[in-house]
Amino acid sequence: MFCIFFVFILFLYYNIINKGEDMKIFKKFLLVFMFLFIFIIDVNAYYEAPVDITTMDIYDIQDAIDDGYLTYELLVRLYLDRIEAYDDKFNAIISVNKNAIEEAKKCDINYKANGRDSVLYCIPIIVKDNIDVLGMATTGGARALSDSIPYSDSVVVQRLKDKGMIVLAKANMSEFAFMASSSNSSYGYTKNAFNTGYSSYGSSGGTAVAVSLQYAPVGLGTDTNSSLRAPSSANGVIGFRSTFGLINTTGILAYDITRDVVGPITKTVKENALLLEVMASKEEGTYSNFKNTSLKGKNIVVLDQFAYGDSNLNVYGTGSTYSEIKTLFDDALDKMKDEGANIIHVKNFYTKEYYNMDQKVLGGWTMCYAFNSYIKNTSSKIKSLKELSNAKGHIYSLKEYVDECSINIKTVDKNNLLKEDYRKFVESVISNYNVDAFVYPTTKNKVSKIGQSNFESSSYSISPILGFPAVSVPLGFDKDGLMYGIEFVGSKNSEVNLYGIIYEFEKINNVYELSSLAPSLYEVPRNVIKLKDFYDDNKSVIVINLFNTKKRERYNKSLYEVEKFFSNYNDYENKDETALKLYNEYKTSLDELDNNTVIVIFILVLFLILFFVFKLKKKKLRLRRKLRLHRKR
Repeated sequence: MFCIFFVFILFLYYNIINKGEDMKIFKKFLLVFMFLFIFIIDVNAYYEAPVDITTMDIYDIQDAIDDGYLTYELLVRLYLDRIEAYDDKFNAIISVNKNAIEEAKKCDINYKANGRDSVLYCIPIIVKDNIDVLGMATTGGARALSDSIPYSDSVVVQRLKDKGMIVLAKANMSEFAFMASSSNSSYGYTKNAFNTGYSSYGSSGGTAVAVSLQYAPVGLGTDTNSSLRAPSSANGVIGFRSTFGLINTTGILAYDITRDVVGPITKTVKENALLLEVMASKEEGTYSNFKNTSLKGKNIVVLDQFAYGDSNLNVYGTGSTYSEIKTLFDDALDKMKDEGANIIHVKNFYTKEYYNMDQKVLGGWTMCYAFNSYIKNTSSKIKSLKELSNAKGHIYSLKEYVDECSINIKTVDKNNLLKEDYRKFVESVISNYNVDAFVYPTTKNKVSKIGQSNFESSSYSISPILGFPAVSVPLGFDKDGLMYGIEFVGSKNSEVNLYGIIYEFEKINNVYELSSLAPSLYEVPRNVIKLKDFYDDNKSVIVINLFNTKKRERYNKSLYEVEKFFSNYNDYENKDETALKLYNEYKTSLDELDNNTVIVIFILVLFLILFFVFKLKKKKLRLRRKLRLHRKR
């Protein structure tokens, strides 16, 4: 209809109005009207659902699919609409999967025929653009690699696809995963989810912002020193760095092969654990079983130098902490203490010697070796880091990394030897205090503005060096509406215990909030909610009607219309009025059957009573006959 109208207007403009000099004012009016009409059509072109996906986790989504409120195709369209509507402001996405809708349609067909065998089935996911997805370029945030399409999925993406997940889009990032203070690339800056004047942090900023804004329910990022946790902190989501080596990183464009980890970024702890199970090829329930979790008796060790700062030490990661972060952090400690956790403060943990050791074992020099090995499995015209360095389409210099190409890769083994004293010390602290988790704020400063670099974090100081798991969980907002995180660090392979702790912490400090800059694109009308609730309450009711065929037919028809309304929701123009009408018809028809049901039940009960009375009388008659026969004998 719109196309016909548009063609008609163009015809009028070029063949009639455009020829008349005295029609200039009308021409201007008509052009303005045309563009306004196009804008209105565009604004109202987004898909809607009888549920708000921005408030739902993976489990809620699958329940809504089962109940007929969503299809997988509609789900994908709803998320794509959010990307289209909002990402010009945030620049979190580099590319969108053009086949996503077709993949979702196939999911719907298969689901109707066979059901699903995983809660991740057909759930959309955002993937950081240094992780290979078959059919989509892996740019690492550099336009120079926009033709670099991998010949296969990365191992971790393949595992998620095996569960039926759909890669919806590739996320922007700090180019080559270089920076923690921002996600700036040759595709531009990714903006903070809560204030576009502020940084998203990096390097997984695109994924963190995308999940925070609910472009998809979950996402994948990578972490060298703080790249999952810092952006998750600034954007109010959960970023989990697992034990080094737990997850296969084949098919990922690496920065530092001695530290790089791929991990999940999610809105809830349960979703995070579910993803990590699949990514690490663990049995279902390994991390996502929270039946017996508790904070009671847990030893939560606060590293005061990281939490509050240490002016005497004066090394990165121990600077003074922003006052509002301190307040939020101390409130969180009090909440955990109220739940029975033992809060233990350790004042002197970090030293200059350990800091200097960390600087010596940074493995950025492995990037050349990693890139030259990785690029062979792609269609890229660029075949070496040296060629990439000389190419256009990237904003950061690669010269120093090219200069390090000649370093023997086997020297990485020396890194582990340099870490031994630090490892023994940290493990002794864990043993002495029976540590369940170390804890401190994920970042120390007020969130940086775009283009500034006042970023400091203690996130790199334990986990990346020693390969221990660590996770950033939302802590709370400051007075300016910017978000901060709290980091929990466990010992090697302590993911089960760590997930249990943050699951309980989430219960007492659930501060996730959808940004007001990207609200839901539609409002579920009041009467739609009313109809949905009534339908949910009554769809499993078994009705009996033996007397009035017309009433039974009326009920079946009203039920059919309600289900049709939900399954074809976007075909209805006035959803609120339609829902009210359907509610009244459905309720009336159900009430009529309920009344008849009472009558039927009454008759059945009466029939049973009469039946038993008759049986009792029969029994008495038999006894009397037996007595008579006995007397005669």
